[in-house]
Amino acid sequence: MRVGIILAVFLFGLLTLWTGCEDPNPIEIAEADTLSFEERLAFEEDSISQFIEDQEFDSVFITSSGLRYIPVKDGNGTKTEFGDILTLDITGSLLDGIIFETTDDDIRNDLRYFGSGREVAVRNLPDPTGVPGLNEGLILMQEKSSAILILPSHLAFGSFGNFFFNVGPNRVVVFEITVRRIRR
Repeated sequence: MRVGIILAVFLFGLLTLWTGCEDPNPIEIAEADTLSFEERLAFEEDSISQFIEDQEFDSVFITSSGLRYIPVKDGNGTKTEFGDILTLDITGSLLDGIIFETTDDDIRNDLRYFGSGREVAVRNLPDPTGVPGLNEGLILMQEKSSAILILPSHLAFGSFGNFFFNVGPNRVVVFEITVRRIRR
């Protein structure tokens, strides 16, 4: 009986977390969810292009996978390699600015967060347990550098989304990252 009550409360809590974040434009997103893969890529490309234009970024590099890498500050340290352990300042958001992850102490109190100075292992690609676009972007960085990464959904959380971060399926995400330290 007690286990049943605990399970019911747990499931109710999960449902509340999952439904607690509303998409800013549910009609447009719902329509996008019915698109074929090719149509979705085109929709995301348009959304990313508009975001880049609105933010007035100067230098945007596009990798062969579709990752947008925007250098903010050059580093002066070690270049990242696969297998390194990185200490990062990181903020993850959707294109509309809704933040789902951060190490910023001023923002993180209202979010599920990792705390200040998250450590991340950079794994060999493809890494089915991680965010492929994040690993791809981190490998382009060096110690003390900062960058903005824009990940199309197939490089972010894909068609499943991320329940923990309350990010729905097929969402483009933006990571603002500073590599504070690299350990080998």
